Amino acid sequence: MLSKEFLTLVRENSEQAVEVVVRCMNDEQASWRDRTAAAGLIISYAHGKPVDRLAVTSMDESQRSSGSRPSMSELMARVEGYMERQEALEGEAVETPHDAQPD
Repeated sequence: MLSKEFLTLVRENSEQAVEVVVRCMNDEQASWRDRTAAAGLIISYAHGKPVDRLAVTSMDESQRSSGSRPSMSELMARVEGYMERQEALEGEAVETPHDAQPD
């Protein structure tokens, strides 16, 4: 659990943090990767991330039709797998023309 002092500090500085992200997004000298990451952060918090269809549709058909529910450990295993896939996808670097190194 987070301490009240920490939450107060974070809340007091959240507006400044958003300003930093916006400045990065608009900074033409920043790398394309950083600018698009900042833009994605703004969009995801402004509008919410879309539902991952893979996570929604991955439930076994027999569980849906039988009405049985997965156990808590099965759900946690699914969530951990999902989080690992998300981290792997987010960690992949995409080279853009702005970031490309000359030959």
